Amino acid sequence: MLRRLPTATSLAVSLAGLFAGVAFASGPGAIDPEVANRHTNLAKQQSMLVQQIAKSACFATLGVNASAQMRYLAGAFDLYSRTNQGLRNGNAALGLVEEQHPNMIQALDEVARDGARWTAQATAAARSRGVVSDQAMITLVEQGDRLLPLTQALGERAGRTYGANNGVPLAQTLRIDLAARQRLLSQSMAKSFCLVAKGYRADHYRDELAEAVTLFDTSLGALIDGFESFGLQAETEPTRLARLDAVRDAWSEIRPAMLAVAGGATPSEDQIASVAWANNVVLSLSNAAVFAYETAPAS
Repeated sequence: MLRRLPTATSLAVSLAGLFAGVAFASGPGAIDPEVANRHTNLAKQQSMLVQQIAKSACFATLGVNASAQMRYLAGAFDLYSRTNQGLRNGNAALGLVEEQHPNMIQALDEVARDGARWTAQATAAARSRGVVSDQAMITLVEQGDRLLPLTQALGERAGRTYGANNGVPLAQTLRIDLAARQRLLSQSMAKSFCLVAKGYRADHYRDELAEAVTLFDTSLGALIDGFESFGLQAETEPTRLARLDAVRDAWSEIRPAMLAVAGGATPSEDQIASVAWANNVVLSLSNAAVFAYETAPAS
């Protein structure tokens, strides 16, 4: 029996909450708006990396380009670790300055403290000379799911902290938030798809996949066509529009398989192989779209 996907109305409520959650907090002092946007972008990137690590471990245990998947995992964890340190202490190569805001330091402390078990498991997986075991993968998934609310809170706090008091227009912060959400969803969907293929908590991850697919579609539409209720106009700047169109084109290649599995189908070997490869294309293009909003004023 096919599963019922979330309605457009439920997605509109979710998206409204995403926009309404953007508010601004004062801090020790204003910094360059592009540096502020980089902090917001990379703080939000951490959640995506948590999902990417779990996804790569899952596809590795399925035997889908396992050695490449383990390299993706190690690279994602290295970036996660360097970004965590950079968000706290600054990192010129990443475009980050030392954190001075007490609320951001608190959020980073919470991620470090409550994510300690996940960090230990991810460290072991990244240093592994072979494919992780099914149990190690499941631990990464479960601990990552517990860590995710904290990394998402870190990203949301960064948006509030590095917003208006650094001269960043509200529309730009909203677009960075939405584009970063797309980046996260690309990995969340692939992870859920893979876990259904593994047969691990299939009903739960089908539901997560269904919600993520619909939110991805709605959020991408908002970035391209605008979201009038919150004052976002349709995208017209050529570079950003081209990047969003590229995301849409790449997403269209795997969207039917995602929808089918979310609706109750069992993924075929060809679909698994296609999603395992093409989700990385969607991620790369989504990431480029986020960075496009760092430097140019958003309408």
